[in-house]
Amino acid sequence: MAGEYGRCPGCGSDRVVKAGKYNRGQRGVEQRYLCKNCHRFTTRPLQQLELIKSQPQK
Repeated sequence: MAGEYGRCPGCGSDRVVKAGKYNRGQRGVEQRYLCKNCHRFTTRPLQQLELIKSQPQK
């Protein structure tokens, strides 16, 4: 499904897939994503960042 995990922050493509986990030390383990167009890894695709920004602050 295109765009299921968000968009690539590098090229803007919606061809982002899950690609394992990334250990951030004390910050914990984060899901890692791979862009199939530019082959960059990210832990925060654009769609997820937009959702996080739109949530009300506590």
